[in-house]
Amino acid sequence: MKNTFLLIGLTAVLFSCKKKEDNNFQATDMTGTTVVEGTATRQIGGNTTPISGAVVTVKIKNSGTGGLYPGSSAVGSEVYSGSTDAMGRYAISVKTNGTGVNSEITFKGFSAKNDTALAAIVYDYPTTMYTPTLYKGVNLTQNHNYVGTPLVTPSNQGVGTATVSGMLYKPTWVHAAATGAATYSLTYPAANRMVYLEYDKDPMTLTKKVYSTTTDANGRYSFVVNTPNMGISGFANAAKIYTTDWATTNDTVKFTGGVNTGKPGVYPGGTMNASGVYSTVIKNAQNFGYMTFIND
Repeated sequence: MKNTFLLIGLTAVLFSCKKKEDNNFQATDMTGTTVVEGTATRQIGGNTTPISGAVVTVKIKNSGTGGLYPGSSAVGSEVYSGSTDAMGRYAISVKTNGTGVNSEITFKGFSAKNDTALAAIVYDYPTTMYTPTLYKGVNLTQNHNYVGTPLVTPSNQGVGTATVSGMLYKPTWVHAAATGAATYSLTYPAANRMVYLEYDKDPMTLTKKVYSTTTDANGRYSFVVNTPNMGISGFANAAKIYTTDWATTNDTVKFTGGVNTGKPGVYPGGTMNASGVYSTVIKNAQNFGYMTFIND
């Protein structure tokens, strides 16, 4: 009987000494890291180029919903920062948790020249923020393309416009009189036809730029072309005006109106060159035509 009481007492002591288990573990207690990475570029005219030295920050609040420690009384935020390299790339390692933290990824704004061959045109590139959710161990790619607004008008900084206009012709058989024989006119207007102008170097993009328009009922066309001012180096100020091949019929225009439909064929496209196309210039009478009609 005595041994029985000793065994019961020992068992009671062992149970009383066992530590109480903590069942309040949360996934957010296990923090880790996330790498936020990407590329920053900026838009200049039609070109997108990497930008170096762009400042990128990642902000994560410490407590509250979406915080790093949502059930804690921690105050403030964690802020991490970095900048882009010569290729526009950046990578920032930040602390996150398993259930996700709300972030503020900010690309800081700046002002810069447009990097063309013109006199300096300063652009303002605004600050931009993204707000993705970050998870421990899951890296995020966040790219950004800065789009700027000029702080001064281009016309004050070496950029303007030129006007190029003229007529487009098609070689056509035309009756000069009711009883006369048809003559082959090289200056008959080509109405409602596409005309193109290729400018050798657009001052805003530093690449070729192609404009297009349609001739009116009298074969007339007109272009307003972005150009550098006269005397700025690095520009040939040259334009090529052209049409593409036109599959149609070789008609004869009647003296009394209307046409006699001719054989099918092609007017090969025509081309002309214009020089001295720079700001404020008006290049009128740039007349040209399709080449001689070729029957099928």
